[in-house]
Amino acid sequence: MSRFTIVGPTWRTSYIQDNFPSHHTLFCSTEIPDIKTLENSDFFITCGFDRRIKEDVLSLFNPLNRLNIHATYLPFGKGIGTALFSLLYPTPLGSSIHVLRPKIDTGEVICQAILNPPPSITTQRELYHCWVIHASRLFLDNIDAIAELHLPLLSQSNQFNTPYISRDESELILSLLPKRWDSSLREVNNLSHVLAFRSSYFLLNDID
Repeated sequence: MSRFTIVGPTWRTSYIQDNFPSHHTLFCSTEIPDIKTLENSDFFITCGFDRRIKEDVLSLFNPLNRLNIHATYLPFGKGIGTALFSLLYPTPLGSSIHVLRPKIDTGEVICQAILNPPPSITTQRELYHCWVIHASRLFLDNIDAIAELHLPLLSQSNQFNTPYISRDESELILSLLPKRWDSSLREVNNLSHVLAFRSSYFLLNDID
């Protein structure tokens, strides 16, 4: 039996809480717990937590014991608004579990899975909720291997130029969509074409 502490908003962790296996123990919090709780935990997991984890917390756990459940297929989609930018670029859709490092979303990946959304998904919000469940299932399906430290550490590939997306960048792109998170996937795809054309035009004409 392993003791897991998971930090993140309740709506992001609710599927995990509802389906967590009984042979492990779980403590969930929306904030970083006190030091005693952390010291009594075998694993520290973040899930949709939107703040940087300080090094004094990371130092309490070995790399394979401090993980993030991330709703993109790393190295694509680092930062905030990752699902949106995975559609805009576009990049492979999927989920990853990776080691928490001081620099956000850069740690070694221990497992990944491609997401194939069902045809019934028509809006960005619907896709993101589907994505959250997909990432949660990836964690639950691998929880015993995680507990036994049986998963390999795979460095993220450096062959792709995959920038970190800031909150300001995410909000700016969202403001270009007519219904923000409730915009259709078709509207997101249209915006992707517009941004690609704009980038190509500025590049070909050497405009800053």
